[in-house]
Amino acid sequence: MTQRTKGEGSIYQAGNGFVAAYSHGSGPDRVRKVFKAKTRPEAAAKLRAYMASLDGGAPMAPQPTKGGQTVAEHLDEWLAGLSGLKPQTVASYRMVVENYLKPEIGPVLVSKLTAKQVTGMMSALAERTSRRGKPLSARTLQLVKVTIKQALAGHPAVATMARVKGVGKGGRAKALSRSQMDALLASAEGHRIEALVKVALGTGLRIGELCALEWADVDLDAGTLTVSATVSRIAGQGLVCGTTKTESGERTVRLSGSVVSILTTHKETQSGRTDGHVFAASRRPYGALDPSNVSGTIARLAEQAGIGQHSAHDLRHTYATLALSADPRMLLEVSRNLGHSDIKVTANVYAKALADGERRNGRPVFDVLAG
Repeated sequence: MTQRTKGEGSIYQAGNGFVAAYSHGSGPDRVRKVFKAKTRPEAAAKLRAYMASLDGGAPMAPQPTKGGQTVAEHLDEWLAGLSGLKPQTVASYRMVVENYLKPEIGPVLVSKLTAKQVTGMMSALAERTSRRGKPLSARTLQLVKVTIKQALAGHPAVATMARVKGVGKGGRAKALSRSQMDALLASAEGHRIEALVKVALGTGLRIGELCALEWADVDLDAGTLTVSATVSRIAGQGLVCGTTKTESGERTVRLSGSVVSILTTHKETQSGRTDGHVFAASRRPYGALDPSNVSGTIARLAEQAGIGQHSAHDLRHTYATLALSADPRMLLEVSRNLGHSDIKVTANVYAKALADGERRNGRPVFDVLAG
């Protein structure tokens, strides 16, 4: 028998249940762990938990079993074993699996899956249109690519799949020019999310963070607000308020005079309400707005303004681009406001804006908001 030196995992049926086994090491240091379970997904979850503990807790894809397991069955095992991830991340993976991966390659046997089939699936999705007649977004296509790479990590079909035109690193955020921003603000004037749009442009906060913001987090006298949560919609659970995207996402943001003025006026429209969400639903109990709906509204306001297609994330990108173009010395503050884990991330993403700021003087975004 050939000695195995690399970690290997397997799942097989035994009696009325299933057994997950994992071996690693070699010679006298070889270790074999066995886990019993009533169902295959339960066995897969136990196997993945053990494998993750050996890998520092990083999520790992279950090893595809040999024989007649289909891609759909393998994906179910992978989803069942996901742990340590934010609910929104798991929901995104599940959405991709159910809407894109299973319909396209679900019936294929894992052992028979080829790079040509995976590439063909990606090409078909790149040409697909949504129910509204629009092509799938670059972000959706990138999420499909990331999901299949995670779920089938190490599979030759994924490792050797060809690059598909239109599927890159996701859609790039586009900063609005000052004239485009003026047009968007004019389009949003009088709309129920007018203040939210202005604060997004003036602070760079993510839409989910703005929707989670409560008046208790805002100190208008000190000119600061604290970001500690984000709102997202989870399938089957509705709106869920959770922690920020990263640990560095919990932060205190200094507000410009214009943003303080905007929030003060906005608060007055809410009859001085000092509790609950800053940007709340119009009806009691004044709960959080749905980030998906807000993002859709911003996209429609941009189209009505005649400035083309722009996403809610573009407002965040606009804040950083204009602030750094105006004054490169704001790099540290902009990085903190954005909640980036490292100032180098901000410098790399906004290198052009920094260079522009060194060549000319600009007008920071809060001056535009002040009119």
